[in-house]
Amino acid sequence: MKEHEILRLLMNNKFICSVSYPEAYRHLRDNKVAYDRMVSQLQPFGVNLVTLSDGEVYAGLNNIPSDSDRRAVVKQFNEIYHDIAPIVEMIACLSTADEGNVLTVGENLS
Repeated sequence: MKEHEILRLLMNNKFICSVSYPEAYRHLRDNKVAYDRMVSQLQPFGVNLVTLSDGEVYAGLNNIPSDSDRRAVVKQFNEIYHDIAPIVEMIACLSTADEGNVLTVGENLS
């Protein structure tokens, strides 16, 4: 099993053990370098690679963001929303216009 497939399992909250995904389990258990590489690849997504039941199960657990992280994400989402809202409105208007209502340069949309 390739590492990107294992990462995808962990990102999808799958538990990796010797029964469910034996090849992925052996790869994580026997290859410390690969394990460390996956830990570093999951960190930017807020996921920690952990072992449970004395190393018998591997799982990806989501980090809980702090209140300041949540506020920053909401602020950034609102900024993006306000930046693209006029574009979305224009596309919606264009998609509902019938063939007889052709827009010309300088014409106002309402």
